[in-house]
Amino acid sequence: MMFQIGLCFLCVCNALAFEVLESLGKQDSDVFTKLAERINGMQAKIARLELSKTRLHQKITQLEERLEAYELNTASEKDITVESDEDSEIIVRRGVLDLTEDDDQVPLTISKRQNVTQQHVAFTLYLDHTLTNLGGNQPIVYNKAILNDGNGYSNRSGIFRVPVTGVYLFSWSATAKKVPTGNAYEAWSRLYVNGKVQLDAVAESRIDTYDSQGSSTVVIHCEQGWEVWTSHYGAFPDLFGSDVLRTTSFMGVLLYETQ
Repeated sequence: MMFQIGLCFLCVCNALAFEVLESLGKQDSDVFTKLAERINGMQAKIARLELSKTRLHQKITQLEERLEAYELNTASEKDITVESDEDSEIIVRRGVLDLTEDDDQVPLTISKRQNVTQQHVAFTLYLDHTLTNLGGNQPIVYNKAILNDGNGYSNRSGIFRVPVTGVYLFSWSATAKKVPTGNAYEAWSRLYVNGKVQLDAVAESRIDTYDSQGSSTVVIHCEQGWEVWTSHYGAFPDLFGSDVLRTTSFMGVLLYETQ
């Protein structure tokens, strides 16, 4: 636009200069020639300014593209929260692949949840003495707590009551060791969640001086109010425990809340 205005201005000035030359004569031609040269110089400056403007616009465009790329890379390292029609949040986790029948598609795993985990629920327990004459499928009461955040575990019943709906990790271990009564060569235990068996842990020891430990771990969804516990079963009625060798234990932690 500036170049076109300058060009029009030059044409007008040139026309005026020639009209004045014809009216005044040759004695003033040098003055008007210099005036025309100055106008031409102004035209060249306008052209250079127009070129500078174009280059600046290109640089601005490049900077905007770099900024957009940076924001995308930054967002890919985080959970992106988007509002849904149901007034809940949708968490999009980048970098986690969903299993689909079409191998060409690499979708993002989307999980709906209310918010980031707010409640702190975690416990670590162990048995500090040997239990004897246990009944079949009798819950194991771990009487020592290293941690019981959320107070979900009861050391009276040996049961953990789920305080908030979410995905939990549970792990437990039992030791097969000969005890003073002569039993506990084998340790059989299993995890119950809401009254259903999930996993088992087994340890066997056939020699007096040989101890073994069985353990198992599960990640599972639990609803608020569900009960979780480990149970003893098998032919051997005793279960080893010690405050020195804390090898019979039970732990759990809330990984994240869900709806």
